[in-house]
Amino acid sequence: MNTVFTWLRRFGPFALIVAATLLVYLPAMHGGLLMDDDGHITRPELRSLGGLWRIWFEVGATAHYYPLLNTAFWAEFHLWGDAPAPYHFANILQHACAAGIVCIIMRQLSLPGALLGALLFALHPVHVDSVAWISEQKNTLSTALGLAAAAVYLRFDRTRDRRSYAIALLLFVSALLTKTVTAVLGPALLVAFWWKRGKLDTRRDLMPVLPWIVIGAALGLLSAWFEQSYGHAEGDTFQLSWLERFLLAGRAIWFYATKLVWPTDLSYIPQRWSVHPSGLSSFSYIGALMALTIAFFFDRRRSRTGLAIVLLFAGMLFPVLGFLNINWFWFSYVADHFQYLPSLALIIPGGAFLGSFWRSPRAWGMPTASGVGLLVCTLLGLLTFQRAELYASAEKLYRDTVQRNPAAWLAHHNLAVILMDQPDGAAEAQYHLEETLRLFPDHARAHNDYALLLARQQKYEPALYHFQRSLELQYNVPAVHANFGLALRAAGAPTADALHEFRAALALDSRYLDAQLALADTLASESGREQESLAAYERALVLAPQRAETHRAIADVLLALPGRRRDAIAHYREALRMRANDTAALVNLAAALADSPNDVGEAIALLRQACRLDPRSADARFNLGLLLSRTTGGVAEGLPLLREAVEMQPNDSELLTTVSRVLVAATETRREAAELLERVVRLRPNSAEAHGNYGAALGLIPGRSADARRELHRALELDPSCRVALEALSGVNAKD
Repeated sequence: MNTVFTWLRRFGPFALIVAATLLVYLPAMHGGLLMDDDGHITRPELRSLGGLWRIWFEVGATAHYYPLLNTAFWAEFHLWGDAPAPYHFANILQHACAAGIVCIIMRQLSLPGALLGALLFALHPVHVDSVAWISEQKNTLSTALGLAAAAVYLRFDRTRDRRSYAIALLLFVSALLTKTVTAVLGPALLVAFWWKRGKLDTRRDLMPVLPWIVIGAALGLLSAWFEQSYGHAEGDTFQLSWLERFLLAGRAIWFYATKLVWPTDLSYIPQRWSVHPSGLSSFSYIGALMALTIAFFFDRRRSRTGLAIVLLFAGMLFPVLGFLNINWFWFSYVADHFQYLPSLALIIPGGAFLGSFWRSPRAWGMPTASGVGLLVCTLLGLLTFQRAELYASAEKLYRDTVQRNPAAWLAHHNLAVILMDQPDGAAEAQYHLEETLRLFPDHARAHNDYALLLARQQKYEPALYHFQRSLELQYNVPAVHANFGLALRAAGAPTADALHEFRAALALDSRYLDAQLALADTLASESGREQESLAAYERALVLAPQRAETHRAIADVLLALPGRRRDAIAHYREALRMRANDTAALVNLAAALADSPNDVGEAIALLRQACRLDPRSADARFNLGLLLSRTTGGVAEGLPLLREAVEMQPNDSELLTTVSRVLVAATETRREAAELLERVVRLRPNSAEAHGNYGAALGLIPGRSADARRELHRALELDPSCRVALEALSGVNAKD
């Protein structure tokens, strides 16, 4: 019994923290990828051991130079691939671990309410941004490592054990290599020691922490340089004066404090303020902060707690207060995930304050503290559960964001991208893209996406304008060049213009498969450029050797070249080896085999297979019907298939013409042939060949000679040299 009690006393609080954390974040487990998550989950080119080397030693290989974080993502990918749920689970567990370490640190500092403080951290809704967003594993993992470093250092401070110091330093460097905002832990330890002892001893306090401060500052400056050089944290948006930066810092500190105390109206992307000084009211936030700090400073002899809290909170927030340029400032000057670690500067004192009532000698102290603590944790847990539900769906999260902050152009854009892929989402996507461009006219990617949407609606003129505008703003994006080329091709622009864009995309990224395929397809559509298209397809095959469609495309080109039939057949067979249910490959292989009398049987078998695989394939039925109608005794089976193909493709003039040729060969089906050719005339009223074929069919039907002459004369009006019309007219005249 004593053993169970001891176990519960030692490990029960941590089990409670983990269970409560998993419970409130359960909705987030079902979430997918958000914003830049796909950029943090290890990309294909970094998944090998060579990629792991690049993560550590190639600056720019990853979105941020956080090599330990990206090593964690690398290992996680090899454990469970790119399925989102395990990544969410890892974030939640890391958050729970960080909360557990908060409990340990509060006990080390002899603070009351250690479990309550840990639960406040674990359950506070302001942390949902960090825990439910896969990209913010850099917050949860770095904080867990940083707090572990602090806990071990506190043991060193008590025992002066060098091994503990070495372990603490190793954990601290690991935290820095996960996210450099943990550099604030060194100064935070000094503030904690000053608060506890009333003074700092150079040998005992300052000297051991000095390496932490030096290493933290060095890696912090490296991170700031990386953010500016590779994170696009530069430009007019970041041209703030020092006065504006101080005003921004003052307002940000109050923003974070109020969201911790009263966590309502939380937004994924908060409103982006104007920080330009415009009167005395602009100085109210920084003025109030300075007044509070001065008041606590003069009160420090009575109590150091107030000044310590201000110093810890403002100091731990320093990296994100506006003195350093951060990419996120494009969207907002504040974010909930910025205060994940700094929130402890208020949460720990809050937990300790409530916990102090448990030690009250008064009878009402413990029940009151327990009741209030339970109520606060329950309310925070409910708010966190509710907010975590938003992160289960990117669309739901972005809708909530634009509702709370209509000026959040990033949320408008991300929501539009999701809606573009929905069958009935085009109109709403267009609204959100237009809002994005109204709020941020120079958003290059939004111009590209708006152009894509317009191109899908066949509004090519405005689409081409927005593609050009996107390239003016950001030329070196291969996908925009490729999209522009496809739009040019669809709009009927000169082929050379489309080819130029595809080649520009490949010049920027020689391994860009979609651009390579678009180049090859465009060349293949040009008569006389078969060899160029063949070379382009073969390059695409090098990029993606297991792509069945590329083998089929190569076979299509080879089939059009003299003497390359066998090579074409080999590529069709390879395509079918990779994807046996490729109906197009079956049909095209059958067409290639049908040219040889010895292979007609196999061709028919392949076409029958294609018809079984895709009962709605007009091409399969047409080719099978055509092939059967040419074999002895096969017309009876072939004609129904040809008629089915006509029903499936009633406006395909080439198919109608070919089927009519089979029908016109038999006297009993000539009227049916004439009806099909009449339909072709309606589809192509200015085609001499269409009128000529129709007139020739009418000439074979008794009593239709006058109609035949009318159609044949019309064909000759359109083209006096129309051979089919001349021959048919001669036959009609001779018959009369």
